[in-house]
Parts: sequence; structure tokens; C-alpha cells
Amino acid sequence: MNKKTEQRIIELETKITYQEILLNELNSVVITQQNQIDLLTAKLDKLTQQVLHPTVEHDANEEPPPPHY
Repeated sequence: MNKKTEQRIIELETKITYQEILLNELNSVVITQQNQIDLLTAKLDKLTQQVLHPTVEHDANEEPPPPHY
């Protein structure tokens, strides 16, 4: 193997190493974002259920009058 070919192989190996590091970092970011999406989706589902199906019924007579009365 000549010197030029060897140098080219070293450069390619170096690029592959940096790409692997970047890929691992990006994968970590995607995993973190997916965990955040899952948490936000669960919170949204809970809020949607509370709005659509409230568990506590309010009696209009129990509420205090507005301040202007």
C-alpha cells in the first residue's frame, strides 16, 4: 500500500469515527425529546379527560357571588 492510499484510509476512518460520535449524540437527543413528548402527551390526555369529563360537579348556589355584587 502506498503512502497516499494509507493517508486516505486514515482520513476516512477519522471521518467515520466523528460520524459515529455525532450519530450517538443525535440519538441521545432524539431519545430525550421522545421522553418529553411522551410526558407532554400524557399530561394533555389527563387535561383533556378533566375538561371533557369533570369529576366534581359544581352547584351554582355554592359559588360566591362576583365581587361587583
